[in-house]
Amino acid sequence: MPGVFTAAQCAERPGNGQMGALILQLQLFSNKFACDRSKIWVIGMSRGEEVLFTELIHVSDRDRPFPPATPVFWQAVQKRSAGVILAKSGLPGIPGPQEGDVRFMDRMAGAGLKKECPLLDYLLVGEASWYSMKAQQLFVVA
Repeated sequence: MPGVFTAAQCAERPGNGQMGALILQLQLFSNKFACDRSKIWVIGMSRGEEVLFTELIHVSDRDRPFPPATPVFWQAVQKRSAGVILAKSGLPGIPGPQEGDVRFMDRMAGAGLKKECPLLDYLLVGEASWYSMKAQQLFVVA
C-alpha cells in the first residue's frame, strides 16, 4: 500500500535514516507507556530537514482523543522550527487514517499556517509500520 512503510524501509531510503530511527523510538516508547492509548508527538524540523526535537504532547483518552493547537505549536515556535511533523503512535497493526485523524490534520495545518510554522506531515505509527498522510497525498504542504 503506498504511504505505508516499515522503519527498516525508511532507513534504507537515502536521507531518511534519521526519520527511521525516530519512528523506531516512537514504536518502542509507545509499547512501554500507556500501551492501551494512542499518543501524539510533535517533531520540530529545521530548514535543512533535520530533527530539532521530539516532544510527547498528548496521551489520548475517550473524551480527548486529540490535543488543542496551542501545545502542538508552542514548542515549535519557541525553538524556531521551520515546520513540524505530527506523529500518532500506539496504534495496533498497520495504521491508516480515521475520520478524526483527517479532521485533526486539517485543523493543525491551518493553525500551523497562522503560526508561520507549517505542518509538514502527519504520521500514524503502528507496531511494525507507519503511514504518511503526505505520501498518500491527503494534504499538500503549503
